[in-house]
Amino acid sequence: VACLDRSDLVGETIELAGVERIRYAEIVRQVMLTAGMRRVAISPGIKLVRPISALLFGWWRHPPVTRFAMDRYSVPEVAPLDSVLRYFGFQPSRLGQRVAYLRRSRPGLELFR
Repeated sequence: VACLDRSDLVGETIELAGVERIRYAEIVRQVMLTAGMRRVAISPGIKLVRPISALLFGWWRHPPVTRFAMDRYSVPEVAPLDSVLRYFGFQPSRLGQRVAYLRRSRPGLELFR
């Protein structure tokens, strides 16, 4: 929304990142821990993601992830950690501060714990 009022950003691509660099596995771990979910997380590694996704999309009609998502996880991305502060003048909060809402009780959630 803040980009809409910025004529200097028209036609620009900006890379945004939070204030911390976190591996995907750590994000999954924090979300599951906060939500009280008990699952075994597997990490096939970057070199196996493409063959696994080719196999997955070859036989599964409606897979739980998209091809785009699988491609995104196979490419490491790094954006400057101060980009939000530089472009918009505020510091985003840390992941641990934003996942607390997962602790709230919601009907039906106990099925997935």
